Amino acid sequence: MRSLNFKLINTYTLKLLSTSILSILLGFTPLAADVDSAKLTKIKEEGPITSTQKIEDKVWPEVTVKAFIPAGALESAAIFAAFDYQHTYIPNLTESEVVKEILNNEEVKDKKNEIHVRYIMDMPWPISDSEYINGHSFSKDESKKSYQVNWFMVKSDSAEELKGSASFSPFPGDEENTLMIYKAHVTPKSFMAGALRKFMIRDVKASVQATVDEVKKLKKEDSKFLKKYSDIFLDILSGKQAYLLKS
Repeated sequence: MRSLNFKLINTYTLKLLSTSILSILLGFTPLAADVDSAKLTKIKEEGPITSTQKIEDKVWPEVTVKAFIPAGALESAAIFAAFDYQHTYIPNLTESEVVKEILNNEEVKDKKNEIHVRYIMDMPWPISDSEYINGHSFSKDESKKSYQVNWFMVKSDSAEELKGSASFSPFPGDEENTLMIYKAHVTPKSFMAGALRKFMIRDVKASVQATVDEVKKLKKEDSKFLKKYSDIFLDILSGKQAYLLKS
């Protein structure tokens, strides 16, 4: 039988991937216009800004992180959604594997590709690793040249609900770079999860910072790699096979 401690620690790790929205979109529509100029300057010069919003009758709040990424919006979104690569840079994530792709069906209006990813999170000894599956959907706003990845829980033994979104839009006043706005909320099963609230918030910020750092590194060192995943992201948006059976 799994211990209560495992339930607690396993729960707060789920927010990391976050690595995107339900069959019904969550209604998260983070836009650059929602961030005032003073905050934009602070984000660019000092790093990501984290805020929380209490959700009625929920133990954990919705967490929002806004970050500056020194790369284009498509490149940034592509690495965030590089599902078979995420485990190389997200803290404590040991596996990330695409297990299902639901392709765009042109006969169904507004039907989008949906990708399910199995994750394994490394947990401190003697607790067993955390394993879960998230589903992801994708969208593009042509007018704003922005991209969005949304996620939802498919399978978990430690959360009642998980949902989130990450938008990537041209940074105001510096449009060759990106404003990332990440929002996520987890409803854990454990009645004691409130004690781990601060750890959940800390780890959300850590995962966003890891994404920023990885995109920044790849922008400097491996443009071909960025193009590879940018092309994959565009394939997803166009309804093409992106991972499974793709060489």
